Parts: sequence; structure tokens; C-alpha cells
Amino acid sequence: MRIGIIGAGMMGGALGRLLADAGHEVLLSSRHPEQLGERARDIGGQCGPIIQAATWGDVILLAIPFGSTEDLDMAVKDALMHKVVLDASNPIADRDGYAYDEVQEAGTGSGSWTQRRLYGVHVVKCFNTVHYEVLEKEAHREGDRIGIPVASDHDDAIETASQLVRDCGFEPVVVGKLAESKRFDPGTAVWNSSMSAPEVKAALGVE
Repeated sequence: MRIGIIGAGMMGGALGRLLADAGHEVLLSSRHPEQLGERARDIGGQCGPIIQAATWGDVILLAIPFGSTEDLDMAVKDALMHKVVLDASNPIADRDGYAYDEVQEAGTGSGSWTQRRLYGVHVVKCFNTVHYEVLEKEAHREGDRIGIPVASDHDDAIETASQLVRDCGFEPVVVGKLAESKRFDPGTAVWNSSMSAPEVKAALGVE
């Protein structure tokens, strides 16, 4: 599968390496793709501008500051139409300002906020609860794997995301619709907790 990653920071790089190691084709992108060559080669992928990642990828990973999703070029948003987009970003008060405030006021989770900005896209909230260093160190560990909460309004997108979570060495925990992403946004019990999948299920009350 071709995975276009929008955002080439620590999270994008960590997940890009895991996905490439699992046999997927990976393309890192940012507003300054000329700076990504060495990083892309290091993880076993390629690099390019954001519009290339959006067009080329079968699945897209959003690994940019939360509020920046709204600022993506219209051409990028058009290229994402009907694709599965994994939203790994988090609303942070002192960084995302009004976007953070809107999520809090709406009470329907950060995934729903992203979905409203990406019309016609199959948004999946996932990979946002685990620090990139934990992703790097704990992938494919023996015993109970770290649980990755997954939420989407699209069943096909949940299936795709769940498989990619497993490919990266973790266990998906399907929480429900995008509005349920509020249950694993920053400040919740499971966020940044490194809980195993059984622990996440127990904390969220899902099977």
C-alpha cells in the first residue's frame, strides 16, 4: 500500500519507518520537501511536496499540528477526496488556539473537527494517543501490545486503519464513530498512557 505522510516531524518519521518496515511504500512530505531527502532515505521511503503525498498515497497520514489541517491548500483537500486519512494530530491549547477552543466547545472530539475540514474524506482518528518514542521502542513487543484507539464514521476506513495499526506492531481498539474520539483526546485517561490493548479496552469500556 502507498502511504502519503503529510508532516515529516517526529511522529511522521516514526510511523513512516514502521510502515516502510512492514513493506508499505512511504512518501514523506512537508512545505519544504527539499529538506527531507536524508530523512526519507533513513526510513526507507521517498519525499516530495504535500500535494504529491495527497495525490500519490492510497492512504494518507496527517502528522501535522492539529490546527494546520484547516490551512492545507484546496488542491490538497481535493486530492484527498474519498481517501482514508489517518489523523494522528492532537489539539493543544497553547499551540492550536481557536481550533482547540472549537473542539472543546463542540464536545464531539478532535476527529469530528478534522472531518468537517476535509469534506468527502474518510477520516480515521488513530495513532494520536502514543508518544513517538514509545512507538519506536514498543512496536511488535511480546505479550499484550500497546492499544491504539481507532474511531471513524466509515467502516471501510476502520478496517484499513486497523490493519495498518497491526502492521506497525500495535493492537487496534475500535472505539466507534468519530464523535467518540473525544474519549481518547488529550486529557483523557488513555491519552499518552502507553496502555496495552486490554487496558485501553477496560478504560474505555469497549470489547
